[in-house]
Amino acid sequence: MFATGLSFKIQFKISLLIIALGILPDPDCFADKGSGESGSGSLSSQPPDTVALYSPFDLSLDVPVTVEFSWYRQIHSSYYQLQLSAMPDFSALLIDQVNITDTIYRAGDLALSTTHYWRVRAMNVAGEGAFSDVWGFTTSKDPTVGLDRGSAVDMKDLLTVFPNPFNRQTSFRIRGFQNQDIVVTIVGSNGQCIWKIQDHPDQNGTYEMTWDGCDQHGIRVGDGLYLVVLQIGKHLIYRKIMKIE
Repeated sequence: MFATGLSFKIQFKISLLIIALGILPDPDCFADKGSGESGSGSLSSQPPDTVALYSPFDLSLDVPVTVEFSWYRQIHSSYYQLQLSAMPDFSALLIDQVNITDTIYRAGDLALSTTHYWRVRAMNVAGEGAFSDVWGFTTSKDPTVGLDRGSAVDMKDLLTVFPNPFNRQTSFRIRGFQNQDIVVTIVGSNGQCIWKIQDHPDQNGTYEMTWDGCDQHGIRVGDGLYLVVLQIGKHLIYRKIMKIE
């Protein structure tokens, strides 16, 4: 749980890691979250355990009115149910979405300057798990919070990887930043942080960096899928890359 009044923008420094490889990041890689197996579609004789929430963080402030909810995959779950309410006892529901097969759900047009409460539970053929802890957040009074007003670059164009697949090394072309720190992280298929670099380019526009296929200790990594995670300000962009011999 995070301290009361801590800005959502600060808490969102790492933001949502979209689960492109069916993994979650190692705690040393993204602050404080561990890995979990994907249980989507798995069978179990017991209902799934309680879900752990991820974002938006509990007690967040100044949250955009369009929100991406995320939580950790629960082993043996087939789908999830998300509930959102302006009442802490959930006596009146704004959202009651079932049959969610992913661990991310996007909702828009929430009320401004309003405290919302959310919870999630996992389900499978054996029954329903218990609801998660209830987390609350307060939306911003400014409807433009969360919009990118600094650049017209499309989000999909912020990060380009070439070549991909690659053998010895690959390069990352980054666009759309404006006097911001750039953090690039390589995550392995087991969720381990392989390589990480942070820079603050002197000039705005386009920036390139190269990864030589080695970890932080200079040891070459094996073949396989990796996840590139780029953080620019409030944006978190990912790409899957393949290393081959």
